[in-house]
Amino acid sequence: MPRTLTKNHAHFLRAVQRMPLGVASNFRFWGEERTIYVKSGRGARITDLDDNVYVDYRMGYGPAILGYADPRVDQARARACRSAACSRCPPNANTASPNASPRWCRPRSWCASPIRVPRR
Repeated sequence: MPRTLTKNHAHFLRAVQRMPLGVASNFRFWGEERTIYVKSGRGARITDLDDNVYVDYRMGYGPAILGYADPRVDQARARACRSAACSRCPPNANTASPNASPRWCRPRSWCASPIRVPRR
């Protein structure tokens, strides 16, 4: 069955009005009629907006050796989010050892403070 890019191209026409080439980096631009937008991924395969399935040999920008949506990674990420381990503060699990310096284990006021942007 031939590949169609109808939904991808419609998305491109909207996206190109908001950002150059309709994508966040030129690495993702494959031409006006050929640029795809990924809807989902599992393992080494990605699915675009038109439900075309591709083997992603690039695997993102880095060595994603487990592929997309690996259940082990998703579960670890969910645990980290529930425990606030993905905040800017060092979580208890990452304080290394019982001998870790107490100064790293105390809550810091800057962890929860809002970002302040100076006015010009």
